[in-house]
Amino acid sequence: MRKTFGITILLVYIVVLGVFAEAEYFYQTGKAQENVQKLKMAAALNPFVSDYRYEIFEQSNPKDINSIKEAIRLEPLKASYHMFYALELLRDYSKRTRVSDQIAFHQIARAYALKPFSSLYRQIYEQYAKPYLR
Repeated sequence: MRKTFGITILLVYIVVLGVFAEAEYFYQTGKAQENVQKLKMAAALNPFVSDYRYEIFEQSNPKDINSIKEAIRLEPLKASYHMFYALELLRDYSKRTRVSDQIAFHQIARAYALKPFSSLYRQIYEQYAKPYLR
């Protein structure tokens, strides 16, 4: 009984490693070829890697907001994800609302709080978020 259990665990481990290796292959080729479909396949195979979601956001046209939101959910302490999300919300004037602006300002403030010694983040915070978050 113990021997078959150990073999089963080993086989599951090998399969999982194979799936993660396949996900990394799709990620590397998708990034190199700028192929969003391969990046989405990598994210589907390994849903725990925030970089896969970020690359989908970067390479999709128009930008895939849900991908950057998912990257933030997976890695909430990465300041750049918050900043990219905020700037994307502010970029498209036709889709801007008061609510989306508030979300963007809070994301900028969060990014600045996570990376307080960045002069670029401080400049963006003071230009966009600080006047509105008083």
